[in-house]
This record gives sequence, C-alpha cells and structure tokens, in this order.
Amino acid sequence: MKTLIAALALSAAMATGAMAQGASDAGSSAATGATANRNTAVTMDQQNQIRTYWRAQRPASQAMPANTSVSTGDSIPASMELRPFPNDMNMNNYRYVVSGERLFLVDNSTRKVVHIIQ
Repeated sequence: MKTLIAALALSAAMATGAMAQGASDAGSSAATGATANRNTAVTMDQQNQIRTYWRAQRPASQAMPANTSVSTGDSIPASMELRPFPNDMNMNNYRYVVSGERLFLVDNSTRKVVHIIQ
C-alpha cells in the first residue's frame, strides 16, 4: 500500500511539473510570436504614408536580377540598393526597393521583405 501511495504521489508531482513547464513554454511562445509580429507588422497608416511618399518622390525603379522572384519573407538580392525613408516618416527599421510597379518594404537588419505595396 505504501508503494502504491508513493507511486501516485510521484506521478502527481511529475504531472504538475510537466503542466507548469508547458504553461511556461506556451507563455514564452506567445510573447515571442507577439514580438515577431510587432516587428514586422505594417499598419494601414504606414502603408498609406509609404504610398504617399512613393507617389510624390517617384524613386527610380531597379531591375530584379534575371530569374529572380521576390515575395514577402524572401531576401532582397544583395545587388539591389536598399534606400532609407526620410527621418520624419519614423520608418528607421525599414528600407525599400522599387522594382517595376512594386515597392518592397524590407527589414533593415535582415534584408527580408516584410510587405509589398503595388
């Protein structure tokens, strides 16, 4: 009987520890996901601000290297120049590239496309 009680107590302690660990992991995953989304999310206001800038300034278009297709999440080829936005736009974490009729919003630290504006 003592062995059975000890086994049940040990089992309950292990289950409680595993559940606490799972809750901790879930909380950190949610926090990490929120941070990742916050860093790459582009608000509608920012999109409108970028469109207004693009229409007014008409920065030169750059040709994509041959056989290159770039989508959200892809890296911009190293041969393409990333341009900064004016300081008053508060877009310091981003650069952009215009190619054809598309403006690629790029994470400054990774060169990954976070949004495409047409």
